[in-house]
Amino acid sequence: MLVAGVLVGLALTVLLFWVMLREAVYLLYTVTLSLQTLSLLYLSGEGYAMPVLRQLAPLGTYGVWIVSVLAMVSATMLLLAYAGMRWRVPRISQAMRWLGIYLPMLLLLLQALPWLQAKGWLPNASNALFVASSALGIVGLYAAWRKGGRHAGILLIAWVPMVLFIAARTVQLESQRPMPGWMEYGMPLMLAFTGVVMALGLADRTLTMRRERDSAKEHAERDYLTGVLNRGGIEYRLDWAIINTRREGLPLSVLFMDIDHFKRVNDHHGHGVGDSCLRAVVRAISEELHYGDQLGRLGGEEFVLGLPGADGEDALQTAERLRRKIESNCREVEGAPVYITVSIGVAESNPADTVASLIRRADQAMYAAKHAGRNRVV
Repeated sequence: MLVAGVLVGLALTVLLFWVMLREAVYLLYTVTLSLQTLSLLYLSGEGYAMPVLRQLAPLGTYGVWIVSVLAMVSATMLLLAYAGMRWRVPRISQAMRWLGIYLPMLLLLLQALPWLQAKGWLPNASNALFVASSALGIVGLYAAWRKGGRHAGILLIAWVPMVLFIAARTVQLESQRPMPGWMEYGMPLMLAFTGVVMALGLADRTLTMRRERDSAKEHAERDYLTGVLNRGGIEYRLDWAIINTRREGLPLSVLFMDIDHFKRVNDHHGHGVGDSCLRAVVRAISEELHYGDQLGRLGGEEFVLGLPGADGEDALQTAERLRRKIESNCREVEGAPVYITVSIGVAESNPADTVASLIRRADQAMYAAKHAGRNRVV
């Protein structure tokens, strides 16, 4: 009963994950663990003492058999989904569907037919299917793990001990020998072990999915050439910065930077050197950034730098420092005398600003710097 309590707790916990995430594998885990717990309770006799579960009592041993077959079907579906076997080992996956899903469901259908009420061969047939599908499942999990399926490896650790115990139980039933003590208590403990390891595997799977999602989002927000935020990324971060500065009552300033005469660099030295100049400018700026500053490339040779917590005067000082550093550090790139300079426009956010209006005012200031002779801050 202690093991049954652990299994029910695991099943309910993962069910909550399914309610929140709507990922099919969590529901399959819950159904599989619930059916295996029911099978355990019926095999021990405890299930027939419970008000709701005793409804299967009229079926006798066939009630246990029905629950066990449903657990086998659900477990096979879980194996295929959890370990990604459908696309890692498609042939083994197809065979497992027949041995662990289609044929067992056919046996359940035959059980319901009135002219097969003798049906003494059905449990033996289902036992044979279980042994065959389990052996194939272990082979498939191993193959999927060898092909890079991390979660297949976790499932292999959880699955093999339980399959060995259930196979031993099947042999014991077929030989009609008394159940030894190690099997009586080992079966539920092994089932609990399987449930815990698979739950840990699901947690690892969730963490992997979150990392992949975060990585995809990060790549979607990044400029492939320079590694800084792209236009969408910087606008999104500035939008949050405006909301936060208004809530906290802090200043926010934006620098709009444009490389002077960048077309000449591409025309005289080629686009490869031009790309290196963009990266060199980004390196020079990045060395001066503080925590919370956000640098993005709007396109071409235009960059925007968000400075949360900086008022207009602080932003002017930062802009002048960046201008001097770029002028000093980017005289030569890849052996080419490029003499890179930048014109910088500075704008401090006001209560009426949106991202678009704040960038537009900084852009206008940058154009004023261009018209005043370039390589300066306005």
